[in-house]
Amino acid sequence: MTLDLLLFLIGLGLLLLGAEWLVTGATRLAAIWGVSPLVVGLTVVAFGTSAPEMVVSVVAAARDQGGLALGNVVGSNIANVALILGIAALIRPMPVGRDVMARDVPVTIAVSILVAILGWNGLIGRWEAGILLAVFAWYMLHLSRIGGPPEAGDEVRTEKARRGTTLIRILLGTVGLALGAHLMVESATVIARSVGISETVIGITLVAFGTSVPELAASAVAAVRGRADMILGNVIGSNVFNATLILGVAALVRPLPVEAALYGLELPVMVGAAVLLLPLMYTRLTLQRWEGALLFLGYIGFIWMVLR
Repeated sequence: MTLDLLLFLIGLGLLLLGAEWLVTGATRLAAIWGVSPLVVGLTVVAFGTSAPEMVVSVVAAARDQGGLALGNVVGSNIANVALILGIAALIRPMPVGRDVMARDVPVTIAVSILVAILGWNGLIGRWEAGILLAVFAWYMLHLSRIGGPPEAGDEVRTEKARRGTTLIRILLGTVGLALGAHLMVESATVIARSVGISETVIGITLVAFGTSVPELAASAVAAVRGRADMILGNVIGSNVFNATLILGVAALVRPLPVEAALYGLELPVMVGAAVLLLPLMYTRLTLQRWEGALLFLGYIGFIWMVLR
């Protein structure tokens, strides 16, 4: 088991490094292609930090470990709201724009409810995957309509000059993600079986926390710098990506079984955490420190209930 824990940590390290290279390279390509900064933040950064969840869930689905794939998405979405926003608000209270309240938070709530509804029959199959991917396509179209004009100048010319290096970085990042996901899924499965814990629980706790580390690191740095918009965009974008694109692709690879037990705790918590954002953010249009503490303690309590 010690070797499996070591392999899990090595896999996590490769995931984080791969995600870093992938998102950096993708951001540079976005600058070269002239995509607006707002759209880059809501799409490229959110997708880059969600890349570990994507690779882990798809690899798990391909290996017929659907519980691990679904648990990873559910656990990551809960961690994004409760753990990441909680810690970020503890570092610095976050002002919330009215557009986020009216436009983005409802989307997060809606896709969380949609996942719970689609899994009610005990399986997220390929037609449910089609629905999720259609919602993702709508979300991308929605984001493309709110972006501002692209930036240009010396920075863009510099990025064009090192296009080859950027492509190599993206390639290495993709390889790191794939290898890291393979190691994490393999070792997490062995750990789960050795201690008698289901793959779904391992996905919700250990794997979900590991794949959420990029969002946590990015959000903590953004909180220190007072970039609340970046934090909220990253968390909301990542949750929508997880619930639609990642779950949809994983279910296309292989239909995902949904354990009835998930409706007793995990899925209601995922939906409840998204809904809770509305009243918490509505107070003075700020996510305050005491609210961050509430979210963080709630996450600790959730993990305790899952593992007990």
